[in-house]
Amino acid sequence: MDENQKKTIPLITKIFVVINILLFGITGTIFFINGENLIGYILLAAGFSNIIWALFSFRSKNLFFVILNFIFAAVALVVGINYQFADNKYMAMMWIAIMLVYLIIGFVLLLKIKKDKSGSQA
Repeated sequence: MDENQKKTIPLITKIFVVINILLFGITGTIFFINGENLIGYILLAAGFSNIIWALFSFRSKNLFFVILNFIFAAVALVVGINYQFADNKYMAMMWIAIMLVYLIIGFVLLLKIKKDKSGSQA
């Protein structure tokens, strides 16, 4: 019974993966339409990495997911800086807030992994 519960994916994780894919995919497409191909490629790669993560290692307590959150934070920072230079302050602040969310999630998960590993050694 416990093994079945561990294998199921929480609904909130499924929702966040779909939101990440839509966020990076739609924003990447917008950047492509506006002719900013480099940032468009970066955003689409971030959305695609969500799909790869969902297909191959769908656990929220693995190190790859933590690293992925830090990569998403870096991508969100790049997009936020781009909007700042384009004088779109509202979108810049929104993407900086998104970056902070990814950083917080990454650090919390990193602490959970560290706590789980130190707890299992004792």
